Amino acid sequence: MGLSYADKIIRPEIRGIIRNIASQYEAKELYSEKRQEASSRIFSDLKEKLNSRGIVMEEAVIRNIGLPAGLTKAIQDKLTAEQEAQRYDFVLDKEKKEAERKRIEAEGQRDSQKIINESLSNEYLNYLYIKELKDRQGTIYVPINPSSGMPMFKGIE
Repeated sequence: MGLSYADKIIRPEIRGIIRNIASQYEAKELYSEKRQEASSRIFSDLKEKLNSRGIVMEEAVIRNIGLPAGLTKAIQDKLTAEQEAQRYDFVLDKEKKEAERKRIEAEGQRDSQKIINESLSNEYLNYLYIKELKDRQGTIYVPINPSSGMPMFKGIE
């Protein structure tokens, strides 16, 4: 075999094992989340196969996965779309929570208004009005006839 053992033994074994393992994954997986898992499987299979031939293997690293440009772009587009969908879901959940918060706040204000409205009577409101007017100096108050709404003046005779 001589010096060409790398071309005759190692490269064919590497190519065969890589093809075998890569065929068990989708291209998207090899390009993203399953890359390390595939690399570990390739290393263990290569180590076992090459050790049986007396070749010691120390590590196997997947540096570059050569996918066709169209497939790479399709994978990237799909990953981008998935991330965008996740972002929309997050924004939607956030908006739903904000709407729920506003609804709860409005219910609290409604309940507060109801309690206040039940405790207010015309007599009490007039009392508050007069009390407020008491503190204003320099103001002349003219009583008004409740039925006509006109000031009550006594005619000069």
